[in-house]
Amino acid sequence: KRVARRKHSAELRAEVVDACRQPGASVAAIAQRNGLNANVVHRWLSQDGRVVGGAGAANSAVHRAAAVVSRPPIEFMSVQIPQPMLPPVPVPVPDIRLELRRGVAQVTVSWPMQAAGECGAWLREWLR
Repeated sequence: KRVARRKHSAELRAEVVDACRQPGASVAAIAQRNGLNANVVHRWLSQDGRVVGGAGAANSAVHRAAAVVSRPPIEFMSVQIPQPMLPPVPVPVPDIRLELRRGVAQVTVSWPMQAAGECGAWLREWLR
């Protein structure tokens, strides 16, 4: 069995094609609203031969170039974001680490960095 093709009036075709030519128009949405297949509407548009203005339609290079020119230029603006006031994080101070060997004896000493002077005095005495 062959399914009979539907015949659409010239007025319906003109209405649908004109609706698809509007800026931002979706061919799929217009086709669905009118109970048509989007492929049929695309065929009507290509047969019409004019540049399609819809976002979902197959746009020509001329239309895409015109759309780029008609957009306002993008400007970037520098924005200063204030830094949150956080309490200072104490930075851990590493310890002084000494590995000492005398003969077969080996000693590892860890000394707080804040007491570096005392560590130097102790080391001087130990090395005598």
